[in-house]
Amino acid sequence: MVRASWGVLIATWWSVRPRGLILPARAFAAAGFRASKRQASFLRMQVADAERAGMRSAEVGVEGRPHVNSGKCSSSLFLEEALELLRLVRGDEVSAYSEASVRGFLRQTKQQLEESDHYSTKAKRISATELTAPADSGSDEAPGFFFISYAWEPASGVDPRRGVRDGEDPYLPSAAQQAGAKEVHTDAREWYAQAQAKSVYLECRGQRGIHPKELYFWIERACLPQQGPIFELARQRSFFLLEYILLSSALIAVASPHYFSRGWCLFEFATKLATAPEDDPAALGVAWKAFASFGTRKDGFPVGLYADVLRAISIEEAEFSLDEDRQALLAHVDTLFNSRSAFNRFAKFAALLRLGRSCYTTEDRAPFAALASEEGFGRLAEALASASEFDPRKSPEAICAFDAAVLPCFAAERSRAIRVDIVREMVSATDRARNTWAAGCGNSH
Repeated sequence: MVRASWGVLIATWWSVRPRGLILPARAFAAAGFRASKRQASFLRMQVADAERAGMRSAEVGVEGRPHVNSGKCSSSLFLEEALELLRLVRGDEVSAYSEASVRGFLRQTKQQLEESDHYSTKAKRISATELTAPADSGSDEAPGFFFISYAWEPASGVDPRRGVRDGEDPYLPSAAQQAGAKEVHTDAREWYAQAQAKSVYLECRGQRGIHPKELYFWIERACLPQQGPIFELARQRSFFLLEYILLSSALIAVASPHYFSRGWCLFEFATKLATAPEDDPAALGVAWKAFASFGTRKDGFPVGLYADVLRAISIEEAEFSLDEDRQALLAHVDTLFNSRSAFNRFAKFAALLRLGRSCYTTEDRAPFAALASEEGFGRLAEALASASEFDPRKSPEAICAFDAAVLPCFAAERSRAIRVDIVREMVSATDRARNTWAAGCGNSH
């Protein structure tokens, strides 16, 4: 059996992928992969360097997300290393909300994640056959992997527009809110874990028409080691977050309202839309249906609360567990965006667009349409106020019409916000790295 290197796999994938979300399965001919001796040796040297340097373990704050070395804040990309370390999990390992094991995985603390070592036990290298097999949903094409962006800690019970802080209880819907629900929760973290998993499931099934078990996800708590020499190497590379955002087919934002108050989440959300093709609406999805209260449902957050959080978006005022995180991330923002105010405007516009697009009814979209008008996004406000139902199954033409209407203003907002030359070079550098690595792998076999 012929086995392709991961470099050849990824380079082939990128060279043939269309501008949309779906990647042609026929582009891949190999049935597996293994790293070349040159790549494996390169990675071992990097890990050895990290060990010899005696780097300290990363500090972890309330959020649980390890902080980034503030000395690595340039636009440099470490794509070869990122591809060598790439591990993925199957989608149902994150989205099967009725499974206790999935909810347990999503609620694990940093210490529990270190003990579990999901990078070695749950996440895995994916063969070409697995990654590119056509979905069972009837398509003859295959999706790539999705980047899962989420807040580690739940919302605060004091103010659900922000994350929980020391001494506070996490948000939990009241007994009255949960009255009539199939399952009544008394554990706030269990509720948060289930809402995350269910929201991802609903985004994939409802918005994309594909079962999560047919997908592969990159999720930080499993697809990055939480300690040890590879962890330390990844920490020096800002955990390859930018690289994996660039490499992913789509980013799924798992959005409780406080998602948009978290610095890391805001950066991941805006960066995906800043670097993806502007005419690819599938590049970013918002998984929030199990968090929000639509229509007569009362056990979630009112849609208007989301609008309140979006109104207050500010990367400088966003929540970080450590000040070092803030400084590191602001340096990344300064590199990719024309200004921090430009980042804020773009993130606000993009969030209004994406949340509004996934609301079925005019009534549910109303708070976002009102805020868009208030912020001066007139064409977006008009599109969100459409009387059409945005049901991807029953009325896909309405969503297509919405996309067509907002594409020019989205393109204009993005051009105004980003450093176009730098973003273009990053995308080009990604292509060049794939091609160079693929050529090197080909010569080594």
